[in-house]
Amino acid sequence: MARCPVCASAVLEPFLDLGDVPVFCNVQWPSVDEALRAKRAPLALSACPACGHVCNASYDPDLLAYAPGYDNTQHFSSTFRDYARRLVRRLVDAYDIRGRTVVDIGCGRGDLLQMLCAEGGNRGFGFDPSFAGAGAEGPADVTISRELFTPERGAELAPGLVCCRHVLEHVAAPDDFLVSLRAAVSGRGAPVVYLEVPNGEQLLRESALWDYIYEHVSYFSRRSLALSLEKAGFEILALYEDFGGQFLCADMRPRPGAAPGPGTAADPGGYSAALEAAARHMSEKLRHWRRWTRSLASDGRAAAVWGAGSKGVMFLNLTGAKSPKPIEFAVDQNPNKHGQYIAGTGQQVAPPERIVASGVEEVVVMNQIYFQEITNQLSLLGSRARVLTA
Repeated sequence: MARCPVCASAVLEPFLDLGDVPVFCNVQWPSVDEALRAKRAPLALSACPACGHVCNASYDPDLLAYAPGYDNTQHFSSTFRDYARRLVRRLVDAYDIRGRTVVDIGCGRGDLLQMLCAEGGNRGFGFDPSFAGAGAEGPADVTISRELFTPERGAELAPGLVCCRHVLEHVAAPDDFLVSLRAAVSGRGAPVVYLEVPNGEQLLRESALWDYIYEHVSYFSRRSLALSLEKAGFEILALYEDFGGQFLCADMRPRPGAAPGPGTAADPGGYSAALEAAARHMSEKLRHWRRWTRSLASDGRAAAVWGAGSKGVMFLNLTGAKSPKPIEFAVDQNPNKHGQYIAGTGQQVAPPERIVASGVEEVVVMNQIYFQEITNQLSLLGSRARVLTA
């Protein structure tokens, strides 16, 4: 990638090379052998000093084809459901989304769409190429398809609200995607659009090494996201962080009569030093956890990772923790993952009860925001395992 995908600056600063990693973190495999043979590709992170955008300079979109089997739902967690309920109530109340049509792009099983429709008595349409045909249960009027959301479908449905959560970071050409989205929502009614992406600034602040995955070509800063939205012709109503700072969120509307424009990017100043510090802290973190992983084998300790999503998959791959030792299995609350195997390292995904049955002594929690929920669940299970956060 020769230029920043947001502001087109030719000055991209490489700051972290993670080598070959699984192309898909959110696809599990039916056998150990298939998991170990999962496709890999280089993840080399570069950053744009002009707009603060971070991208995988080695990204090849041809390696990724989203289809049924891709699963990144978080709705099996009570912590995440609480967040989703708060988001739904805010959107419905702030923009009076009642008795309207709601569209969710990249809706997965449709969990959030069900909640939006139930809260406001709305009718929902979800669009996701990975939809497997088994949607979230609920009483709402919801239809989900594997087709793309197009300007033709936008004109036909005339939605009052369009949600697009954790999609833009997967798109090789975010400007083109946003221009197409604006065209799809520029008909009658000018709906509110809610956009949510991982917070690239928080990843640097927290040295969140395990959050960088091949599926994401982009990691947006406030500056780079605002620039992208304004260039595409959106009026930003709100731009803020949520979910413990992990998500960058935007409420917006198509700007009347506005054609996509070039926009401007301001140099954030001191950015190179911040990148160097983040890369140094991430390298130190990786060395620490590689030492911990090696110590499991030498000391004969049993450990498990809690979280078989992106963070858990990257942790296991980057620390070299291949199954069956030193880490035999990963825990996840999503029952659809149970019995499947982790890409690249081959751990089986198991329910929390296996921690007690296996005599695990240490549990590594992959996301700090779930720490209290997980420790409460371990206590209910009667586990005495030491809980660590990655």
